[in-house]
Amino acid sequence: MKKKRAMPSYYGKNILQHAQRKFFKRKALEANQEKLRERPVTAAEQAEKK
Repeated sequence: MKKKRAMPSYYGKNILQHAQRKFFKRKALEANQEKLRERPVTAAEQAEKK
């Protein structure tokens, strides 16, 4: 019977970093949507930004 080998530590690090990136991206998106709900941006304000 083959012995299971341990997963290299850098695999776990990459998995963790990817999960953190997804988490923070989702949190930022939720915060941005919350801001838009509180105060919708008008078309004139969007034109000024550009």
